[in-house]
Amino acid sequence: MKQSSKIGKWLYQKAKSWHKYLGVGLSLFLIWMSVSGIILNHPEAVADIGVPNVLVPDHYRPYEWNRSAMIDAQFIGKDTLFFAGKQGIWRSEDGGKHFYSERKQGFTTSPFGQKTNDLFYLPQQNKLFASTYQGLWCLDLKQNQWHRVDLGKYQNHHFVKMIQRQNQLILVGNSELLQSPIAFPLAFHPLSIKTKEAPFVDLISYFFALHSGWLFGLGGRLFMDLMALVLIFLSLTAIYIFLRKGKYFPFRKTKKSAWLKWSIDNHKQVGVITVIIMLAMGITGMFLRPPLLVALVGGKVKTSDIPTVFHKNPWYKTIHNATYDQQTDRLILETAKGIYTGKADGSGLFTPQNWKANVFVMGATVMEKRPNNHYLLGSFYGLKDYHEGDSMAINVLNHRWEKPYSGVQKPDHFMVTGYFQSPDGQQYFATHYQGLMNVNPVGKVPYKMPQALIDDYQMPLWNYMFEMHNGRLFSFIVGKYEILIIPLTGLLFFLLNITGAYEWGYRWWRKRR
Repeated sequence: MKQSSKIGKWLYQKAKSWHKYLGVGLSLFLIWMSVSGIILNHPEAVADIGVPNVLVPDHYRPYEWNRSAMIDAQFIGKDTLFFAGKQGIWRSEDGGKHFYSERKQGFTTSPFGQKTNDLFYLPQQNKLFASTYQGLWCLDLKQNQWHRVDLGKYQNHHFVKMIQRQNQLILVGNSELLQSPIAFPLAFHPLSIKTKEAPFVDLISYFFALHSGWLFGLGGRLFMDLMALVLIFLSLTAIYIFLRKGKYFPFRKTKKSAWLKWSIDNHKQVGVITVIIMLAMGITGMFLRPPLLVALVGGKVKTSDIPTVFHKNPWYKTIHNATYDQQTDRLILETAKGIYTGKADGSGLFTPQNWKANVFVMGATVMEKRPNNHYLLGSFYGLKDYHEGDSMAINVLNHRWEKPYSGVQKPDHFMVTGYFQSPDGQQYFATHYQGLMNVNPVGKVPYKMPQALIDDYQMPLWNYMFEMHNGRLFSFIVGKYEILIIPLTGLLFFLLNITGAYEWGYRWWRKRR
């Protein structure tokens, strides 16, 4: 009994020491993670805020249309073309020699809302549509003025593509599909995309939903915001207690202040009450970044064990891209759950397909129907030509057949972010790092990125916080080791909570004896 008591006391002393120094050492890190986490939970609240160029590390700034500065392009006539991407929409009227921003013609100035996934042109009406992260925009080329399309309750939703089916327009969102007759003003309404309720949800989506709180809807997000504020409180009181009791603190020899006592008491009570939540928050966060993310691939959670948010809309934030097969009147959706196809009029069920083409986990950035049941698929795995029903796809850039990957693989050298074809048949693709290039032969192209895009560049605050939250923002300091920031600090955060809980539990047990 005495031996176990000695071990318990020794563990208590170690836990007390570790908790103190881990708490102080991690305090600033935990404050930044908490602040960035709250902002990430509410993108609409910070959509209009951009981070100035001077505060953005060099490797995040676009050049030669890289980093999704060019996702889609639309040619109109001989010399007019539009480029669209995460830095908004840019127009050239001299065949691509010079570009200027469409903000001057009324397009959104929101750094987050200007991120554009798709351009679609109706030649008879002479109107250009832009599917953005915050709704649908339309350019009347006769009046040369942009305006926002009224989508009702879907106004600020994230849209990835517009598709024409006969005399209908189908607007593809990341959570739903809308349709409208081609008659102005457009009147969009939901298009049914029913599917059999999946018995499972993939583990990556589940961990993300749990970590951010949206697993439980708005109430869950607000609760996680509260926990982030609690973590800020615990971090600040840890710093204050450490400094106030420190050897070199001014007035160290004076008696304990009321503030110190209040800080110690509330730090203990709040920490113990929230320790389970903090552990869950830390563990789920650790596994949402490589290398631990690999452990979640292929994992599943029963939908019957999950709150109703997954049941209300099985497509919630899962749709990455889409295309239309006119011959069979099918819509093909590329989603976080795989490829689904269904009748374009919304009748019947959308069913999963076993396509043998490699698409990166973040989704297809390019998805186009080609003749004879061929599909062009672009992602961070490169650019592929897939014939529906084949067991392999062809890499368009090196003309080699590729077998389906058995698990998550490293991204391709060419991480494809966009693609377009010029009126003369020349094909171009854009990549995350190298920028805009010819498809065949692979090489740079003459479409020079405007200096104004570089000079006026602002990273949306939401994206800045996202890069900070996952540690990638600091790669210019630690290089390739940034991949270890979240796993290592997550492990230390786990130890911080365990040692704090043990320290409190040991004292409680001693008082009860």
